[in-house]
Amino acid sequence: MRARSSLSALVLLMLAGSVSAAQTAAGMSPYDSDADAAAEVEAAQQLARQKNLLLMVLFGANWCPDCRYFDAALRDSGVTKMVDDNFVIAKVDVGNWDRNLDIVGTWGDPIAGGIPAIVVTTATGEAVFTSKAGDLARARYMDQAALVEFFQRVVDMAESAQQPTSKEKLQ
Repeated sequence: MRARSSLSALVLLMLAGSVSAAQTAAGMSPYDSDADAAAEVEAAQQLARQKNLLLMVLFGANWCPDCRYFDAALRDSGVTKMVDDNFVIAKVDVGNWDRNLDIVGTWGDPIAGGIPAIVVTTATGEAVFTSKAGDLARARYMDQAALVEFFQRVVDMAESAQQPTSKEKLQ
């Protein structure tokens, strides 16, 4: 019986790998392992400045089911409007915790709690949210409403971070 369950688990792992390989071959992988992530983050930051939007640096990997779910959820009609109205996204592939770690380190290791992970900055580059607590590491269990609510909280945090203090208003 034990051998049968081990064999079943092995078959499931092989099938999952085949699906992932097929998705990669079909160009359905959300993270480009060949991308110059630093250049993409810089280009996205410039675009965020031009459009006066927030920058979302999205860290993940193609092997990660929560990362693939989160990527698909960002393209879901109920979430897309919230994201498009507020963010420019730069995706950073972390591979098997061994790729683009210099960029991860720039933001204080947001992937420590799991992936996907995000850092959100103002258009001028000030970090206003980091998902260090693994906020999105179980993204596949978040429905559309939960994702929209999550992003609204991030937008609200960013807006309050950009509000001038009483002292600044007086000057």
